[in-house]
Amino acid sequence: GFWSGIWAEGDYNVNIGYGAGARGTASADHNVFVGKFITYGGDGTFEGDYNIGIGHEAMYSINGNANYNIGIGRDALRTLDDGADNANILIGYQSGKTLTSGSGNVVIGGAPTDSITDDDQLVIASGAGDYIWIRGDSGGVRANKINVVSVTGSTTLTDAQSGSYVYCTGSAAPTLPATAEVGQQF
Repeated sequence: GFWSGIWAEGDYNVNIGYGAGARGTASADHNVFVGKFITYGGDGTFEGDYNIGIGHEAMYSINGNANYNIGIGRDALRTLDDGADNANILIGYQSGKTLTSGSGNVVIGGAPTDSITDDDQLVIASGAGDYIWIRGDSGGVRANKINVVSVTGSTTLTDAQSGSYVYCTGSAAPTLPATAEVGQQF
């Protein structure tokens, strides 16, 4: 595309799209950028290797020595600034958009990380980032959307309560719905 790799000097790069891969130094090698304005907003110091950016303005402002990153989706990994061997994986509209540094982060869905600079963060969210189902870091994973259902006596559970913790307040056990499947948790 027009201005694709226009100021880039590195070797073995693939730049497809208007302004894709425009800001790479002679040290920025083995990168694949597909989409409009990937790296275009950087300050010209981008020298990272083995990055993949796909989507409108994914990795838009990537700078410095950012390596082994994958940003797929509009605005994914938009502001990554620096760091050796970041190895971040961000998939989805605006996934990790505000992440500026940090390594080993994984975001699936359109959500930000808890910190814009920490390492080893995990976020799994809805496509728009409205609902975050799982968060984690090097200390472990925590699920965010688990409900507690209190039942009394011989209540029949519903499919909507699947994945919930069931708290029995009576002596009778609850009944599973007729549509329950093997492996479905209540």
